[in-house]
Amino acid sequence: MMLISLITSTIPVDGIWNDWIEGECSVTCGLGTKTSTRTCEEPTNGGQECSCSDLEDCTTKTEACLLSECPESSCQDEEVGCSEFRDLGYCKSEYEYMRENCPMTCGYCDEEGGSDDCTNLHEDCEIFKDQQYCTEGSELWVSWMAINCAESCGKCEEEEESEEEDGDCKDSSQHAADCPGWNDEGYCKKGSEYYEWMSENCMATCGTCDEDGGDEDTCKDNNDKCDKWKREGKCTAPPNKEYMLNNCKKSCNACEGEVTDEEIELSYKSVSQSSTSKKASFAVDKADRTKSQTKCTNVAKNPAWYSFEVKVNTGNEAKITKVKILNLHFDGKVTQSKIRLLNKLNGATVQVKTETGYRTCGTIRVNTKSAAKADQTYTIDCGGIIGSHVKIEQKSKSFKKKNCLDLYEVNVSG
Repeated sequence: MMLISLITSTIPVDGIWNDWIEGECSVTCGLGTKTSTRTCEEPTNGGQECSCSDLEDCTTKTEACLLSECPESSCQDEEVGCSEFRDLGYCKSEYEYMRENCPMTCGYCDEEGGSDDCTNLHEDCEIFKDQQYCTEGSELWVSWMAINCAESCGKCEEEEESEEEDGDCKDSSQHAADCPGWNDEGYCKKGSEYYEWMSENCMATCGTCDEDGGDEDTCKDNNDKCDKWKREGKCTAPPNKEYMLNNCKKSCNACEGEVTDEEIELSYKSVSQSSTSKKASFAVDKADRTKSQTKCTNVAKNPAWYSFEVKVNTGNEAKITKVKILNLHFDGKVTQSKIRLLNKLNGATVQVKTETGYRTCGTIRVNTKSAAKADQTYTIDCGGIIGSHVKIEQKSKSFKKKNCLDLYEVNVSG
């Protein structure tokens, strides 16, 4: 028995690595770094040390960590090590560099900015892509990568496609470039000798995606003045409503039932803005995490503006009743910094383009007491003006003596 114990106590035992102990993430939200450590169980009886390549640090490793999404902001860090740089005092000593690369960590998020290009917003996107975070990471990683590493993850093309109002309704790729011009020539109109061909090959331009091929004569106007009366609001206003329902079905869009006074949300034919920091289409895509932004300008003659062209089945104008706008900077605590951002929208006017020019519906007065979503949603009454476009215009220089528009969502009713 003693002999066995003696032999066992003299057998060399190699060192082995203990499990990694993960450190805390360097940030409280968003992307940061974490450092993990491990120790070696020392060898005994002349055993070998824990194996380790000279090319790596075997006791510590630093890797990216991603926590829950930070509160909505156009400001974010571009460097992984921002917290460490801040602790070294770089926010002050290396102000310009930190302002550009670590604005969130250093508290410089009042600065406006952004880019309209579909690019990577982080320098390590290619590394993260190689680690399969674009598709095989956690749901949080995949979502973060789609926004911050769009180019590496191949999301740019998807983003462009998402701007289509109806993904299944497209003009033929062979004729897409020519369809708008043919529409201008009147080829989309029922009665045109090209109507049937256009309905199949230029369906998006002609608005025939949902047509079921029924008898076109079942929906028609019985009076040449129907379109004129529609522009005057007679489709819904008594005492003309009953007559219009029966005799001006096409103009009143009442072919499948009675036209009502109930407001409906109007679709857009196109959207545009004075300049682009975030795409104009992001304010009408119904997505929770996208928004439109113009670039800021201090030129008095150059207001910031956002234009919503109304999509109608006949003609090119509609009855505009209300415009609802959600301020991009809603939510969160009301601080002086938050108030400055909220006020980008303060003083902006809502206008409708009519045949004789723009008519102003009203002016937005921003609530600086509350950043709640309901309190940062502004509804402007346009009173049923007949027009083709809704324009939100900012020329009051309400943000650092500059004109900017930051819009989360825009809804037009009529």
